[in-house]
Amino acid sequence: MKNIFLFTFFAGLALLLACSDPIDRTVETIYFNTEKREAWQSQAIGKFYEHYSNSDKSKEYY
Repeated sequence: MKNIFLFTFFAGLALLLACSDPIDRTVETIYFNTEKREAWQSQAIGKFYEHYSNSDKSKEYY
C-alpha cells in the first residue's frame, strides 16, 4: 500500500512539474460569443479572414 502511495505522489509531482513550462502557442485562436451562435456561424469566414489579415503572421496555424 505504501508503494502505491509513493508512486502516485511522485507521478502527480512529475505531472505538475511538467506543466510548469511556459507555453509557446503555435496556434492563433479566436473565441466567439456563443450566445449568438447562428449569427457567428454566418459570419465566421469573414471574421476569420479579417483576423488573419490583421495579424502579424507569427503563428504557424490560424
